Amino acid sequence: MKHIKFVSEAEKKKEKLYSILIYAMIIGLVITFIATYYFRVYVYGRKDSFTELYFPEPDSLPNWIKLNKEYNFSFGIRSNENSSADYRYNYGIELYNLYDEIESKYKCLSKYRDKIYLTWTNETGNFSLINKTKQFPEIEDLIVYPDYEKKLNWSQYTMQTGFSQPLGLGRVVIFFRNETDIKYFITIDEQENYTTFNGKITYRGIDLHKGNNDIMIVVLDNRIKMYLNKDIVINEKSDDLYDGSFGFYTNDAYFNIGGYTAYKESLVVVPDQDTIWPYEISRGFINKKISEIRELRSKSIPLISSSEEYNETIDCEEEPFYCGYFDLANDISFFLNETNLTKVAEKVPVVEYDVNFRMFPLNVNSSNINWTDFSIQFSHTQIQPGSKGAIILKFGNKWAVMLTRNNSYFMRPLEGGILIDEIRNPVKENQSMDFVNMTIAGNNLKLKINDKEVFIKELPADYTDSYLELFIKNTYLFIDSINIKNLDKDCGDPLNFKFCELILEVAGSGSRSSRQSEEFRVDYTQYETDASGFNLFQYAQEEKEETFYDYISGNYSLFEDDPLMPVIDIIIKKKELNETVSEPLKYKIDIPVENPFIPDKRIVFNSLSSVVVNSSNFSISYGINSYDGARVEEIGLLDFYDNEILSMYVLEKQDRIIVLYYDGSDYMTETISHTINESKSHMLGLDVIKGNVMFIFDNRKIYELANTGIDSGQFFVGSRNTHLEMGDVHVDIRDKGISKTFGVNEDPCELRLIQRWEFVDNLRLEPSESINITGKFNVSHDFDYGKIFVELYGSGGMPEDKPLEIHYWVMRDDT
Repeated sequence: MKHIKFVSEAEKKKEKLYSILIYAMIIGLVITFIATYYFRVYVYGRKDSFTELYFPEPDSLPNWIKLNKEYNFSFGIRSNENSSADYRYNYGIELYNLYDEIESKYKCLSKYRDKIYLTWTNETGNFSLINKTKQFPEIEDLIVYPDYEKKLNWSQYTMQTGFSQPLGLGRVVIFFRNETDIKYFITIDEQENYTTFNGKITYRGIDLHKGNNDIMIVVLDNRIKMYLNKDIVINEKSDDLYDGSFGFYTNDAYFNIGGYTAYKESLVVVPDQDTIWPYEISRGFINKKISEIRELRSKSIPLISSSEEYNETIDCEEEPFYCGYFDLANDISFFLNETNLTKVAEKVPVVEYDVNFRMFPLNVNSSNINWTDFSIQFSHTQIQPGSKGAIILKFGNKWAVMLTRNNSYFMRPLEGGILIDEIRNPVKENQSMDFVNMTIAGNNLKLKINDKEVFIKELPADYTDSYLELFIKNTYLFIDSINIKNLDKDCGDPLNFKFCELILEVAGSGSRSSRQSEEFRVDYTQYETDASGFNLFQYAQEEKEETFYDYISGNYSLFEDDPLMPVIDIIIKKKELNETVSEPLKYKIDIPVENPFIPDKRIVFNSLSSVVVNSSNFSISYGINSYDGARVEEIGLLDFYDNEILSMYVLEKQDRIIVLYYDGSDYMTETISHTINESKSHMLGLDVIKGNVMFIFDNRKIYELANTGIDSGQFFVGSRNTHLEMGDVHVDIRDKGISKTFGVNEDPCELRLIQRWEFVDNLRLEPSESINITGKFNVSHDFDYGKIFVELYGSGGMPEDKPLEIHYWVMRDDT
């Protein structure tokens, strides 16, 4: 029988789809087979293409370099390219310095080594090397246990450490041991005034309170020598000086030892040789203990500031003091029918800027002073002529002193009222800060301002046992921390732990104060290697790619929600006053380039929160310490087009200071001869008060410009062809209540490039061909570290700016 199957259209389509899938699978298998064969034969089977650059004999590379001596080294190039390859190679040396002053301050050499970490503890166990009766029970015994896993077993070694003046009068034991035995121990005993080795007195006459103390222990040929501040205090023979590690023990004093370095032959780091072991001792625990002792002698308490509403009503006929206190030319006294000094301070009128701040200690009880004799010292930004600004220092309800620009006032209760003596201040020079010194002694209060005596007044019988408050009226001021010192003779004894000092920390005195690490731009300019000089004024009118004005005007919409939008609007509106200078700067002063490898550096404070806009009272200052190069430093103010409008250049090597000023139509310069000590640090400053500009060097006014009309711009600081360390930059915009400190210094331990030399040549290599090339160098320039480098261009189709590179480091050999 014949069976017949009826097939629907849907099934026909399904069969057709299956047929297509089967054909596709067959074709895919064929393609996969062909591709697999291709990759195996033509790709994976193809030889890799690359070039090698290497040191063929790394152990023979010279590491320690004597000046004016020729050295050779070899490097190899191997071509594993698939065809002939053309190369350009260059080798040479870069020389770097770590200046002695930086090294002594920051201990930079230790930064470049791996450290072993130890710690202080008061868990001393049964340590029995000291059998002394404690003289200072407030000071705990502390110990640093050795690192037993890493023992010194060199035939010779040196250990170096140090510490500042100890806190207390006691002793430190340096012991050398393994897990089971103490090999030797050294005692430095300031209380008994001697040093010992294994209990034997070796030296008498030590003083650890003169300054920093340096220790060096040298072990060689079974002899140990110890140097204390360069004096040999131990020189002994012993057979048990090896196979141990160092530890420390302190008694009756805190010795803030933060680490030590043990090395075999030299502190210079030689690559691939484990001959220097730096140990870092965590200071957290011992610093806490030192702080506990110091807090017995000195307290630091913040002042809390609050802005007060002024709601006082004054009758000038009944209380004339409040209506005319601020500028009386003659000494006079007032008597107020008031018994509360706080009320007197609160009623001093607020008539300018709506400034009325009150400041009091965060912890009143801890701030109480009950000393018989003491001093109060602080500095503040100077109150300007004509201002009704006032600072009032109130000591409970015992007495108060008020300071204005021209007068000082002594207030104290008397016979049911308040007696106020007004005394004319000595004439003040216009300067950024005034220094105030009050001495309370012998029942008298002596006031000095800027080291000039203002008055000596008898204190009331009850003048102590209270705390200090401040009131600031009618002016924005920056006030440094207030230092109150007990003048009791026992406070001069560092071993006396009585309460002797109170520091009231002021955070802005009614101003915004902060420490910034950004908010500025850093510009570097490199010199050509054959540069011989530079124009001191080359940046004054230099054309910029994008100025500050260009940025804020071009990105106006980005700032619409910014709280500083009003500042931006003011800058935009000042456009017609800040057009790019039309007259070219005709002045030129050529300064020799001392080292073309030292760049120019300029820091511009160009954030919206640090620029000066419509201000009548602002300043900038910073400290520097120059080490090398042309030794030229600068400070100044740019307009919003980055043109210089105020500049001061310090030329240390030429003993002169040059001032540059743009008056809106032309530039002027002034040269001031001034003896400058290149080995010392210096301070540069710029102070603008109502358009009058003071240029300041080392806290002295060097030059002054009157009625400049300058009220806006961007601060800048910098250096020209100079390696230097920059201190913090202090910016005050006083009439806006802004005080900022910018940390601008880069890593002080950064190696400073001082010289670079290179040799360039070309070669061609065939596939699998290699070559060894001998490089030569001879160093005549003083240096600390040198980097021998080799760069290879053209291999493997690499871009021109990304060569193969190898290098190694060398050090100066002073032996």
